[in-house]
Amino acid sequence: MTNDWIIYKRNAKFWGIEFTAEFGCALKRTNSTLNRISRHVRKSIKSGDITNVTKLGYVSLRDGVMIDGELKHELTKAQFKNSIQHIFDADSTNESLKRECVLYVLERYAGYFTRNGQGKVPNISFKGKGLYYKDNFVAIDQKAKYITLPTIYGVFKLRYNCSLKEEFVTKPKFGGHLIVRQKAFVVAVDVPFVLKYEVASTLSFDLNKTAEDNVVCNDGEIIPSSALMVDLVKKIKKINESLDGDKKLPVSQRKLRSKQRRPLRLEWKRLHKQLKNECRKVALRLVEKAEESKSLMCIDSVKTGQTMGTFGQDHIIPELQKECENRGIPFYVVPCRNTSRRCPECGHIHADNRKDTKTFKCVSCGHEADAQLNAAINIAHIGQMLYDGGVPYGNYAKRNVEKLISSYQKESIPVSSE
Repeated sequence: MTNDWIIYKRNAKFWGIEFTAEFGCALKRTNSTLNRISRHVRKSIKSGDITNVTKLGYVSLRDGVMIDGELKHELTKAQFKNSIQHIFDADSTNESLKRECVLYVLERYAGYFTRNGQGKVPNISFKGKGLYYKDNFVAIDQKAKYITLPTIYGVFKLRYNCSLKEEFVTKPKFGGHLIVRQKAFVVAVDVPFVLKYEVASTLSFDLNKTAEDNVVCNDGEIIPSSALMVDLVKKIKKINESLDGDKKLPVSQRKLRSKQRRPLRLEWKRLHKQLKNECRKVALRLVEKAEESKSLMCIDSVKTGQTMGTFGQDHIIPELQKECENRGIPFYVVPCRNTSRRCPECGHIHADNRKDTKTFKCVSCGHEADAQLNAAINIAHIGQMLYDGGVPYGNYAKRNVEKLISSYQKESIPVSSE
C-alpha cells in the first residue's frame, strides 16, 4: 500500500500564563457579562418569549422582532446579540467577541431544548473557571513566549512559561480554551502520523462481555478482565440503572431530583476514570505486542456502552487508537459487521453459523471453531483487505469495506495524458 500519512487531533498546551491585574479584571467583568446574558435568556425562556435555541446559536422568538423593516421570528447569534446590546457595558467594543459571548451562553441553553424543552428551565451560571474561544482570536509569539488573549474589554499580551506540542500550532490566530485555575490555554492541533515500521504480520482481537474472554486475539491469546474491571463495570451498570430508570418520564414524575442525580453522575465519572485506567493497561499490552511482531493492528469496533452496556470496550478502542497514532503503529479500526457470522474457510455468512457465544459451526462447509477466536480472525481478514487495497491507516468503523477499497483503487489509477 502507499505509505500515506494520516492526521490526528491532539491538544497543544501553553501554561504558566502570567495573568496581569488588568487581565484578571477583564476576565471578571467578562464573567459578569456572561451571567447577565444567561439571566436574560433564562427569563425569556420562562416567559415564552424564546421558544427554541439551537447549537448553532439560532434563537426562535414567539413574537419576533423587526429587522430592516421585516418581522423575524428566527434570529442568528449576531442578530440576537444586536437585540440585547443593552446588556453589554458601554466600553465593551469588540462586536465579534460579544457575539462569541452570546453563542457561549446560547450553546448551554440549547442543551435544555435538546433534552426536553418542557421541564424546569436550568439556572445556568458562569463561575469564571474558563473562557472558550470558538473562533480564531488568539495568537502566539513562540520565540518571545507571549500569548495574545483578546476580551470584550481589551486585548492582552501575556507571557507564558511552558508549552507542549507548540510546534504544531501553525495558524497565525486560533481558538481554544483558557483554563483559569491552571493559567493555561489549550488548542486542538493537527499532528501527522509517522509510520514506525513496515507491516510483517497482522494482529487483531475480538472484544467480549464475558470477563474470562474479554479480549481474544487472532493468535489464540486471551486477555481476561481484571477483578477491578469486573467490579467497576458492575458499579457503573448499577448507577446507569438508577439514572436511566426514569429518564424518559416528565421531570415532575421522576424519582430522583437534580440534587440526587448530581452525586451519582460524579460517582459515574469517577468510576469511568478508574475503568479507563484499567483499560489503558490492556491497550498498552496489545500495542506492545503489535510493536514486537511489527504487526498491523486491527481494532474491533464493537458498539459502545450506550446500546450494549459498558464492559470496557468504550475505553479500550479509543485508547488503542490513540496509542497507535502516538507510536506510529499501523492500524485500522475495522467495521465489525458479520465478523461473528463469517466462516474464514469458505467465506459463507449466516446467522446460524454462530448460535451461541462460544461455538461457531459453518452451515455451509461444516467448519468448527471457537466463536471469539473466529471473530478475531475475521477482523484480521478485514484489516488485511484494507491494507492490500491501499487504504490509509485510520478509523473506518462505519464504512463499507468494499466501497472504501474501490474508492482508493480508483484514486491510485493514473490518468492518461492522451
